[in-house]
Order: sequence, then C-alpha cells, then structure tokens
Amino acid sequence: MVSENPWEETVNPFASPESMVQTYRGKSGEYQIVAMRIHGGKVITLPYFCVRCGTKVAEGDELASRVEKKLSWIHPVTVLLIFIAWPVFILVALLTRKKCRVSYSLCSVCCGKRRRLWFVMGLLALIVIGLFGAVLSFERSWPEISAFLAILGAVAVLGIIAAGLRLTGPLTVAWYSNEVFQLKGATPVFLVRAQPDQQEETYSTAVLAEDGRTA
Repeated sequence: MVSENPWEETVNPFASPESMVQTYRGKSGEYQIVAMRIHGGKVITLPYFCVRCGTKVAEGDELASRVEKKLSWIHPVTVLLIFIAWPVFILVALLTRKKCRVSYSLCSVCCGKRRRLWFVMGLLALIVIGLFGAVLSFERSWPEISAFLAILGAVAVLGIIAAGLRLTGPLTVAWYSNEVFQLKGATPVFLVRAQPDQQEETYSTAVLAEDGRTA
C-alpha cells in the first residue's frame, strides 16, 4: 500500500544523526576589543603584550612588569553634584561607583620610562619645596624675585600633576553599561596584536551512528 504522505518515502528512520557538530574555544582573558576599546567584566586579564607599545613580553622578563590594577568609574552626571555640595558628591560617588580589576603587561622599555617619570616627579617636588622656602625668604626684601619664584613653583606643580596623570594610566574606564566595562588607553598596536587571542576557532568533530559507521 502506497502511503499518502509524500515525505514518508524520503525520510529514513534509521539514518544517522547529523554528521558534523561545531565546538568553540573560549575567549582568552575574558575580554573583547570593540571600536578601539577593551570590553570586559569585573576581572579583565589581558595577554602578554605591552599595552603602550605592543611589544611581546616574556613571562620571565625581570625588567618588564605585570600590573594588576583596580579601576573605578562613576557616571559623569554625578560630577554635577559638586556644584550642589561636596559631601553629597562624595557620598553618591562612593555608593554608585563601579569597580573592576585588570591585569596587563608593560615591557622593559616602557617600565624604564615609568621609573624615569617617578624620578622627575621627585625632583620637581624637591624644587617646589626649595622655591617655596625661597619665596618666604625674599617676600619682603625682593618682592619681584619672590613673585618670579612663585611662578616657577606653580609651573613645577603643574609638571608634577601632568606626570602623576601619566603614571595613573595607561588604562582607564571610559564607560560602563550592563555590567560591561569599556577600557581606553591601550595603543592601536596592542589592540591589533591582542585581537587574535580572542577570536573563536571552529573545530569539526565526527559523530558515530549507532551501527558504528562514521556519519
């Protein structure tokens, strides 16, 4: 008897299951690079490339550095509370700030630049202290010299602030949304070299049918 179902003759109930399935390798370091920014959760582990110059960093390099840093973010609108009251701003910032921990590498060359920057900051601090003492000494006898030294001291203070801001980098939180931190500050060379470490690779695995045949 011929079945009235047109699909019954074309479907084999003893056929093997689908022959191929896809498995995926997880993303390295639990991060993604999107639009020149590093996206990740509360813990972000970056590969062993210098975030400043993109150089490959060996794990045993004693002159290089592996940095673990805590970063925080507050919504920009919160800053408007400064114009209302400082205590309110501090309280809201402490209650609403989001924190993450990021691990990244600095090569030996960039670490050397960082050490020299610390040296410059210390030297400028000594200069500011010396100029402050000189201003107090010449304040009454030579007010013009005192004013000139005060200007030099202000310039030195600005240099300390600039060096301090550079030392706080390179990575900072640019934005936070839906439990995802967006980090900025890494150089384009690093972003290009770190990109392959998070690409998913597809592998094919064979599935055996019940009769032992390779499907």
